[in-house]
Amino acid sequence: MNENPQIPEQSPTASQTEQILNSFNPDARPKQVAPELEPFYQRLLRLKDRLIDSQNDLEGKAREIRPDETLEEPSETATDTFHRDYALGMSSFQQNFIAEVMGAIDRIESGTYGICEVTGEKIPRERLDAVPWARTTVEGQRQLEETGQAAISGIGPRGTMTSRGISEPGARRDDGGSL
Repeated sequence: MNENPQIPEQSPTASQTEQILNSFNPDARPKQVAPELEPFYQRLLRLKDRLIDSQNDLEGKAREIRPDETLEEPSETATDTFHRDYALGMSSFQQNFIAEVMGAIDRIESGTYGICEVTGEKIPRERLDAVPWARTTVEGQRQLEETGQAAISGIGPRGTMTSRGISEPGARRDDGGSL
């Protein structure tokens, strides 16, 4: 029996992820999914669960890393800081990826999955097999990229580093040319 009425009871069969997100409703009927989309739906649900678990793991590891500048050597502090920032960056990237996967799940449930958001054309099955969260056809993606509207989560625009105004890695030089 639930002693706190403000916290909903969870089914013991609900996954930990579903309990955390409070998205499990034992009274809810399963969504109707077109039979031809069932493999995509199940694949996306498994992927979502793995990504959320991985993101939770990364965030937990990032919280555990606490550099202590007073007790550690500067190089150790820098390494710890790098590892923490790396874990947080990967978690942020995964958060964007989870949003894409959940968007695809929503499109399956709403009946709009497999339709290009740019051209309105049907997305080829081969593309959906390769990228099940795809929102556009290859042509639709090309149109978005040509107009600068393509949002590539966590990756940034295509092109070389210098074409984007980012200097190539290497030693920095002052204006006089010395290191």
